[in-house]
Amino acid sequence: MKKILAIVVALAMVMALAIPAFAADEYTVALLYADADWYPNLMSNNDDPASETCPKITITGDGTYSIETTAAAGASGAMVLCIDIRDVLVDHPDVTATLDSIEVDGEPFEFDASKILYGNIETDNNHYRIEIYNEYGNTKSAAPFLPASLKVGTTFKVTFTVSGLGAAADEGTAGDGTAADNNTVDPEAPAEGTDPEPTEAAPTETTTPDTDVMNVAESGPADEPTESGPAEDEPSAPSTGLALAVVPAVIAMAAAVVSKKH
Repeated sequence: MKKILAIVVALAMVMALAIPAFAADEYTVALLYADADWYPNLMSNNDDPASETCPKITITGDGTYSIETTAAAGASGAMVLCIDIRDVLVDHPDVTATLDSIEVDGEPFEFDASKILYGNIETDNNHYRIEIYNEYGNTKSAAPFLPASLKVGTTFKVTFTVSGLGAAADEGTAGDGTAADNNTVDPEAPAEGTDPEPTEAAPTETTTPDTDVMNVAESGPADEPTESGPAEDEPSAPSTGLALAVVPAVIAMAAAVVSKKH
């Protein structure tokens, strides 16, 4: 009897310890920006951390992500323009990222990619930084773009690719927890230039998100369309819910063995 109870306890402990391995690591990515006059200022306030205004998203693995905001509307020039993946170097010291593009009001904003700086630039923290421009950093003397040329009418968007975290277990989510837009191609969608077959669809309600921060995550390279499920023969991230369901099942099976012994 004691041996059986010991087995039940041991199995439960093993499964409990295994559950964290099923959960994907999540990291906050913040867009830090201040224009030439420090307004708009989408950065942390050192005097009041609770007043932080930088747009943020959550990432869960390798992929291509975007942060888009209207909070920089009316900005002119740049004092600071960086992207921080916060605390990621604690668990993933070999993580890397690449700035793919900048868009202003929906149009590409040109920059010299060879002058972008990457890494643990502020060594007093464990953030991985993409330094696009910093008046107080090394990009001041070798700027990737002319700071005075940056003028935002309504929208500002940065897109970057992260590597070294492993496969994402889920789509990325916006900073407020809302679901991210899926940037995949529907294989059943009609080809461009053709008329889709008419279908009857029930009316749906359209709601407008209450945030101006958007995030796009792709499970594969930016130029390759992906399907909604994992590709054949490719590993997919385990489900935390499945792991949780296994624990009571194991305990129940062991309890049944105990009852048969009696």
